[in-house]
Amino acid sequence: MQFDIDITLKIIKWCDDHGVYEESSRKELFAILESVLAPPSSSEWKHAYPDFRALRSARRLKLKKVSEDTGISHPYLSQLERGQFTNPGHDIIQVLKEYYNIE
Repeated sequence: MQFDIDITLKIIKWCDDHGVYEESSRKELFAILESVLAPPSSSEWKHAYPDFRALRSARRLKLKKVSEDTGISHPYLSQLERGQFTNPGHDIIQVLKEYYNIE
């Protein structure tokens, strides 16, 4: 993750203001901030909700049928099933959980 120059300068100023002068300490701080601020990968988000493709396949449903029944667009469902969204809406996930009758 590459920080914007303004953010980088603010972090360096914060380090100066708080007595963090050693380069190794500053690098550690940047590494911590990167890990906290970096968006999750698609694979990490994919594990945050059920495998809707597997649920649909197990029920032998077509994507178009799920789309019609839930009101969620066919392209959106397709992308969601492939893990292309890093932050799908909670309401969408809830609708699909209810549709597939899962907690």
